[in-house]
Amino acid sequence: MFRWTLLLGFIGLAAATAVIAWTGFNEVVQALAHAGWRGIFAVSAYHIIPLAVSSFGWQILVPGKKRPGLAEFTYFMWIRAAINDFL
Repeated sequence: MFRWTLLLGFIGLAAATAVIAWTGFNEVVQALAHAGWRGIFAVSAYHIIPLAVSSFGWQILVPGKKRPGLAEFTYFMWIRAAINDFL
């Protein structure tokens, strides 16, 4: 399992590097520099709001008293969004 994780991690890193190279390293660096740390943090922090609201909606739809908590659903939704963005 560890070998697969390592292999797929390297493949993902290579794919991300290829996309950045195709877009242009300078353009990516300039965009990140223009946004700055505050801008990047603000966008990342804002993303948690719709993610948590969506997680709450899914939590309501799960029947039974033994459903996962909001933090767990938010974590599940975060992982789902990361995989969806990657694909």
